[in-house]
Amino acid sequence: MKKSVLTIFALVLMLARVNAVEYKVVPDWLKLPEGRAQLGNMHGDVAVSSKGEVYVSLLETNAGLQVFSPDGKFLHNVTSAPNDFHGFVIHKEKDGEFIYGSRLSGENVLKMTLDGKVVLDIPVASLVPDEFKKQNKDGKIILRLTGMDVAPNGDLYVTDGYASDYIHRFDRNGKYLKSFGGKKEPYNFKTLHKIVIDTRFSPPRILACDRANFRLVHLSLDGEFLGVYAKDLLNPAAVAIHGDYAATGEIRGRVTVLDKAGNIVAQFGLTDKPEEAGTNKTEPARWRPGIVTAPHGIAFNEQGDLFVAEYNLYGRVHRFNRSDMVQTATAGWQRLFNGKDLTGWFVHVNGKEKNVDPTKIVSVTDGTIHMYANEEQGSKQPIAVICTEKEFADYDLRFEYKWGTKKFAPRVDKIRDAGLLYHCYDERVWPSSVECQIQEGDVGDTFVVRSQIKTTTDPKKTNRVFLAEKDGGVMNTFGNTNGVVGIRKSHICEKEGWNTVEVKIRGDSAVHIINGQTNNMVFSMARMVDGEWKPLTRGRIALQGEFSEVFYRNIELRPVETKSAQK
Repeated sequence: MKKSVLTIFALVLMLARVNAVEYKVVPDWLKLPEGRAQLGNMHGDVAVSSKGEVYVSLLETNAGLQVFSPDGKFLHNVTSAPNDFHGFVIHKEKDGEFIYGSRLSGENVLKMTLDGKVVLDIPVASLVPDEFKKQNKDGKIILRLTGMDVAPNGDLYVTDGYASDYIHRFDRNGKYLKSFGGKKEPYNFKTLHKIVIDTRFSPPRILACDRANFRLVHLSLDGEFLGVYAKDLLNPAAVAIHGDYAATGEIRGRVTVLDKAGNIVAQFGLTDKPEEAGTNKTEPARWRPGIVTAPHGIAFNEQGDLFVAEYNLYGRVHRFNRSDMVQTATAGWQRLFNGKDLTGWFVHVNGKEKNVDPTKIVSVTDGTIHMYANEEQGSKQPIAVICTEKEFADYDLRFEYKWGTKKFAPRVDKIRDAGLLYHCYDERVWPSSVECQIQEGDVGDTFVVRSQIKTTTDPKKTNRVFLAEKDGGVMNTFGNTNGVVGIRKSHICEKEGWNTVEVKIRGDSAVHIINGQTNNMVFSMARMVDGEWKPLTRGRIALQGEFSEVFYRNIELRPVETKSAQK
């Protein structure tokens, strides 16, 4: 069995890939408000709400924050918003979504509801000690707040990018905590323009646009300089995170998308007319679809499409849709879910016949499979599963999931729960199979459902915790024909929002990878046949809905040619 453990580790390393993504411009997607010839003077930012509505900040009186529908139709102005939000974000919290904005001339930070009610006003200028501010030639102390973001614990990070290049940290209630950064060693910042909390890492860190140094840098949430993430950029002005990717808008006329390691996976929008780049004076008559001139703000929607706000006197916001298919360095990925309907899948709701779902517990919306979309919070609901029509053997599977807000009886007061089941070999609502658990705090656990597996566990613990053999794990057998046995993951990898699950299956062995981190392994999968345990090497793939609202998307499979796949 030691050979099997080493083999599966080798397979994980061999199958490492470099992703490349494609974006296509959506020409003229934004419709101007009635009566306006131009959007307005822009030196601000862009953000997208969970509903897909696009918020754009401008230097316009009574129109400092404009809101557009996902298809670009003007909806309304946030009339109480100031007209100097140089940088702002939309942050989802337990009480709803809130706008957090740093004011360039106001020297304060505002927290507002989406309709503009101010719930927190932080007077940054009066709270930050003068030693962390810039002194003008005339002796005046100034702050020029250019960007900000909110950490998972609610702390606020605000950058003084047009003055001192310090980042100022506040708690969720506006209490000043500390300042770090600046123009001296080890930071050496020159226009620390905008920042984002980089949740791709654990613990999260700050990803900052050091604009005049042509680089993106990482800092810890406590202010330690961690290193350069990307260099030789065209003055990066803004940065956003989606899944495993970071996108930066470069004010000298380009958009660059990078993977977690800082490798470039896409670049687009570059102008062939240098005189149009890096200026706010490029007129609409000279605009060309897909060509950016002075990106100043950038944001993703939940589907991974990009919105780029320009620094421009007339106002311009680009939309680049991510192409349907993720391209990879190793070919062969297939879409199991087409983003439009459940072709290739069947639905099984507890208590109903196959493909009978009268209340649409399983629905398809906005390119996602949405479990419990129409059900009322707290109501009693059955569990449900969607399952592939085909069986599969020897493959890599990847998809993304995200929790919704609703929970249902009998688990209203429990943590959210779902699951990926593979090698399913019957058509029950909870099929006989092996499961990669999807549950808050437990993503990556292995559940053995009326089957049997072997895996290595920590001999010092009594609650079946996975531990690799190289780290001292001991091989054990788990499972039976009439119940469920769980093996806990080695560590927690789940994060807020969309998470990526990968399962790599070779014959009767599997690896569970959550957000790029391996945290469980399975060997010698077996099913009972005529009183004997026989190797389990193929089966259907299923996704659960288990009393919790959940979304699935980007479900893809890559076959791998091995002996078991050819049987």
